[in-house]
Amino acid sequence: HEFELMFKTKDLEKVMSHFQEKLIVTRGSDGVCFYQENKLIQIQSIKVDVVDTTGAGDTFNGALAYGLVNGKTLIEAVELANKAAAISVTKFGAQGGMPTLREIELI
Repeated sequence: HEFELMFKTKDLEKVMSHFQEKLIVTRGSDGVCFYQENKLIQIQSIKVDVVDTTGAGDTFNGALAYGLVNGKTLIEAVELANKAAAISVTKFGAQGGMPTLREIELI
């Protein structure tokens, strides 16, 4: 939804190709995508029972930053963030939904 508002188009691949390794688009149940080395990378969502989506984006961004700061590649950091966000929506609330690193590692 935000992607279409910002870029005034649904052509995800065209826009993303201009922002290689700079734009990551989370797409809820459709997963996450970004461009790297002239290729669209798509990471599938993790199927969970959704309780509350509040804070999922914050959780994703925090886990992504954690992964990058700790030496993970972009794809590894996005995969980590995707797992964290998936766990977060299975709980209620923004803070209450944020998983621990241990919870993420169990997926």
